[in-house]
Order: sequence, then C-alpha cells, then structure tokens
Amino acid sequence: MASAGPSTHERSPGCQCNDSYSIYMIGCSKYPDSDTVGGPMQRYDMGERQWKEVDRPLPGGKRFNFAVTTVRNTMWVLGGATLLEYISKSVFVYDPVHNEWEWEKVMIHGRKGLCAAFIENRVYAIGGQSDTADGNTVEVYYKGKWVPSSPMRHRRHSFATAVAEYQIYAAGGIWNGEELMSVEYYSPLTFLWTVLSLGMPEPRAYFQLAVIGDKMYAVGGDADQSIKSIDSMYTDGQWSTGPVHISRYLRNVVSVALNKDIYVVGWIFGYHDEGQLRILQLGDVSTSLVTNLPREIRFNGARLAVLKTQPFEAE
Repeated sequence: MASAGPSTHERSPGCQCNDSYSIYMIGCSKYPDSDTVGGPMQRYDMGERQWKEVDRPLPGGKRFNFAVTTVRNTMWVLGGATLLEYISKSVFVYDPVHNEWEWEKVMIHGRKGLCAAFIENRVYAIGGQSDTADGNTVEVYYKGKWVPSSPMRHRRHSFATAVAEYQIYAAGGIWNGEELMSVEYYSPLTFLWTVLSLGMPEPRAYFQLAVIGDKMYAVGGDADQSIKSIDSMYTDGQWSTGPVHISRYLRNVVSVALNKDIYVVGWIFGYHDEGQLRILQLGDVSTSLVTNLPREIRFNGARLAVLKTQPFEAE
C-alpha cells in the first residue's frame, strides 16, 4: 500500500475514541488518470493520522453517482453509472477487517444519483435516475432479496439521506432541473413517507446529512457543488440556519459523522490539485484542518464511510 505523508497536526483534532476507526474514500481518481472516477480507494487511519491506499478496487470497475451506506462495519456500494454511462443494478459489500469485496444480490432497478440507508436490519435503495425508476422508487433488501417498498412523496436525485429517531430522512436533491427544499421521512413502523411541513431554509443538492445527538446537519451543496453553510435540524422538525461554515474555500464537499464530530473532505477552491480533510467540532463556528489529501488523488465526487479495520471486541 502507498501512503501519504503525516498529518498536518501532531495530533488529529477530535475525540480520541475515534482512533480505532478509519475514514474510507471511494470513487476518487488518481493522477495521471484524473479525468475518470472510481480509482483506488483511500483510507485515512485515525490512529496513525495518515492516508493509505487500499489495494482492493471495486469489483465492478470504475463508476460514479453511486450510493454508500454502512451495515455492521461493512460498506455497501449500490448502483451508479459506469464510465460508458451504463446504469448499474450492482451491489458490492466491502469488509475492512479482511480487506475483501463481495457481490450482493442486484437491485430491481439500476439507478444513479440514488441514496442508501440501513435501518431495522434492512438496506434501503432510495430515489435516483434511470430509464426504469421514477425518481421516487424505493426498494429494500431483507432476508437475501430486494423487494419494492413505499415510494417517496417527491421524486429526487443527487439528494441526501440520514437515519434519525428510527426513521429515514430524505432531503433536497434535484428533479426536472430544479433544486429542492423539501424534506420527508420514512417510518419502518407505518411503511409510509411523510413530508415535513417546513423544508430546508434553501434549496440544496449534492450534499450530505450528518446526525449527531438530537440534531441533523446539512453539509455543503449547490448545483455547482460549492460550499454552503451548515443548517441544523432539531428533532421536532424545525430547521434553523446555523452560523457554521466549513470554509468558503472548499468545494465538492462530502462528509461523515463519527461520535461527536463531522469530518469533511473537499477541494481547496482555486487549487485543483489540493484536497483537505477537515473536522467540524460542535460548538465551534469553523473547522480545523486534519490533513491534506495525497496530492496525486483527485476527488471527483467520491463518497465517505467510517469503518473499523480490526474486529470488534466481544461484549
């Protein structure tokens, strides 16, 4: 494995209990093949404070606009489009402990720009674009097979999902060329999607939702994927515009929550060969630099997942 240099800081900011985790970045590209996506997966080791290249490429080849969710310390990669614009139904599962990929049952509908979520021992594939799916299509993987589930109330792609209060939230996105403000949630108890009476403060697409405690944060976004402010949503369904900005210089932002911190990866505006991993610690009004990305790595719409590389201790 190739590795980047040490972190910018002697100690990575954030909770020290995060040291046993790694942040995986999948879907990036590597110079000189910088015009394509789906290159070598990168792993930021929170304990060693450095980037490492993972020597297990995605089995289905390079792709983009796929979905990622974590299931019991494995990473599921769903759908997306290949470099030839083939819309994929494929599902792959990565095991970080054994550094291995496995093929899972394919979805009913191939889609790009979809989202995925894991709740109540089920994996949900939600929304997205294809010739056979309507943009509000939802299917669920349970007991070894994919079956149709209740469709969303709004059609959307390039949106964000999160699990909070035993419900799946879907927010923003694009449909018919317009960015959306609407937010809806799915209850596994009622099998229904419900639209919140109040949407986000502004339309948003190409962003992520992160849940910490009783708040949900919308991170980044915009049609050109430039950075926007972070908005917090309280569990009573009310959105408030927060004062926090990741950095006005970061673009193409993706994020992932770990314990009480939100880790953000993005490109430095105006410096296309430099990416950064930053951390938002609650209570702050800005972020701290954790480390620069390896200089040969190009971001190109990658996705993030947090996994442990060692087996969990028996309880």
